[in-house]
Amino acid sequence: MRITPMDIRQQQFTVRMFRGFDVQEVDTFLEDLAGDYEAMLKENTLLKEHLQASEERTGASSSGSACSRRPSSPRSGWSRR
Repeated sequence: MRITPMDIRQQQFTVRMFRGFDVQEVDTFLEDLAGDYEAMLKENTLLKEHLQASEERTGASSSGSACSRRPSSPRSGWSRR
């Protein structure tokens, strides 16, 4: 399951009387995190749309050009030291 900005904003933690975290500090952090995460998701969607449009303009998505293919292994071409 994918976490959403709303999941981050609605996350609740148990508050302990002693040795706990500052509730306001946690809430502020979660709100900042949710905002940044939401912005990143929007940017990712936008970049995917730009990539798709670019591939459609160049015909790369239908011709199977090298730039649209992924390597079979994430480490292909890497050597160990």
